[in-house]
Amino acid sequence: MRDKTAEMPYNPGMRSKRNRKLQVAALLAAAPVSHGMLLAGLAVMVLYFSLRRSRAVMQAVWDGFVRPFHRAAGRLCARVPFSVAEAIDVLLALLLAAWLIRLIVRLVRSRPGDRGRLLYRAAAFLLAVLVVIYAGYCLLWGCGYYTPGLAERMGMDVPGVSAEALEETTAYFAACADYYGALVPRDEDGVFCADRAQLLTAAPEYCRRLSEQEPALSGACFPPKPVYFSRVMSAVNFTGFFFPFTGEANVNMDSPACMLPSTAAHELAHQLGVTAESEANFAAVLACMESGDPVYAYSGSLLAYIHLSNALYRVQPERWRAIRADLSAQVQADLADNSAYWQRYDTAISAASSTVYAGFLESYGQTQGLQSYGACVDLLVYWYGGAAATKG
Repeated sequence: MRDKTAEMPYNPGMRSKRNRKLQVAALLAAAPVSHGMLLAGLAVMVLYFSLRRSRAVMQAVWDGFVRPFHRAAGRLCARVPFSVAEAIDVLLALLLAAWLIRLIVRLVRSRPGDRGRLLYRAAAFLLAVLVVIYAGYCLLWGCGYYTPGLAERMGMDVPGVSAEALEETTAYFAACADYYGALVPRDEDGVFCADRAQLLTAAPEYCRRLSEQEPALSGACFPPKPVYFSRVMSAVNFTGFFFPFTGEANVNMDSPACMLPSTAAHELAHQLGVTAESEANFAAVLACMESGDPVYAYSGSLLAYIHLSNALYRVQPERWRAIRADLSAQVQADLADNSAYWQRYDTAISAASSTVYAGFLESYGQTQGLQSYGACVDLLVYWYGGAAATKG
């Protein structure tokens, strides 16, 4: 009997389909490690985005894994004097540059038929690394955005802010700034000056005192790390950052010294589990004002005054001018120095960085983006000018 399969007509579509399957199989086999990393990262992201609206799940992950991880990593990294976070960032940048150079060399030297495979492997690896980093961030920090905030944990039911209460609280912190501003060290130009390293050393103790008073801020905190490439941070409009992969609070050491104590306290608030930027600012003011240290109290007063006065200017510009005009020459010198410093970095790069970061915050439910810093005003008015004024 004749082999009927030999008489079947040639079907180019079947051959083409088979070739495509072989090509896909070859690509999958070309980067198995990258594909594994990608799948693992995507699995974590799917779980996170599927479950992040469940407060119970996020709280369990936050309390059972994330916070213990931050404490352990922070305690380990505290043993070295430099920022491990910055070292990792620099190392990754160098590795990326070396990897790109190596990729270009290999593409130039390879045969034309192999370049597609090389490019696919490179793209798969780069995508896998980015997905794993982002998934790690979702797990080690993003969960905190979907747990009860500091205001809720402290039992603060913050109402709307009246113009009168806003003015009262702004005047209060202006008076505090005047008082403490006369007690801090200054240079020959009358601008605040202090040993920056010593300022960072004192921060954990003051935050620890606050955590003893407020259980909602309990936890371990470690000295903030000075960032060596601080001017790069200034160029992208950052005064500090908390690095969830190492549990470190990192501070821009090039920015004006008058704001350094409150910046350190802000980043340590993140280390104590405060995720929202507005609430970290509020916690920083609390820590500074309760520190008993005029230098920290002055920096906290300035931080509070800046946020409050910016809000007051939008609703009562004439009252803003009156309070601003009554500030001491010393306080006005520090505010002018702070403004002049950041104006030097008012560039397209810093604007783009702010836009990107605002979108990043919004992706984690911080719907006000960078404007969420303005929510600090409500908390300050409530605590120092409203129902809890006696605690101020």
